[in-house]
Amino acid sequence: MTQVAVRGRRDSYAPDAGVTRSARRIWSLYKRHAYELSHSPPGLVDMLFWPAMDLLLWGLLTRYFVQQGTDIPQAFGFLLGGVLLWDLVFRSNLGIGVTFLDDTSWTHNVLNLMVSPLRPIEYLAGAVAWSLTKVLIGWTIMLTIAWTLFHFVAID
Repeated sequence: MTQVAVRGRRDSYAPDAGVTRSARRIWSLYKRHAYELSHSPPGLVDMLFWPAMDLLLWGLLTRYFVQQGTDIPQAFGFLLGGVLLWDLVFRSNLGIGVTFLDDTSWTHNVLNLMVSPLRPIEYLAGAVAWSLTKVLIGWTIMLTIAWTLFHFVAID
C-alpha cells in the first residue's frame, strides 16, 4: 500500500484516514438527501402528513367500533398496533427504493455518482441511514398521535 503525503494534512499517514474519508462521504450523501427533502413539499408531505392520516383514519375507526359496542374482542388495540407496524415496514421499504430511484432515475444523478469516489457500500450506508431517519421521524409522529389522541402505548 502506497502512502502519499498531502501538504498541510497530518492525518494522511494515519491508518484510519480511509475510515474518516468513508464516513465523510456517507455523511455528505446523507446531507444531500436532507437538503433535497427540505426543499421538496411532496417529500415532506410523504414523510409527515400521510403517516398521521393513516393513524387518524384507523384510530377514529377503532374508536367508532368501541363506541358502537361491536363484538370483536381484542381487535381494537391490534388495529392501531397493526397500522404502526405496517407503516414502519412500508416506510422502510419505500425509503430505500425512493432514495435509489431519486439518484438514478428522477434526478439523473448516476453520472455524478459514478465519477465520485463513492463506493457502493458507502452509497448503501448513506441511503439506509437517510431512510431510517425518515422512518424514525414519521414513526415518532405516529406514536405521539397514537398516545395523545387514542391513549395507545406501543412501547412499554
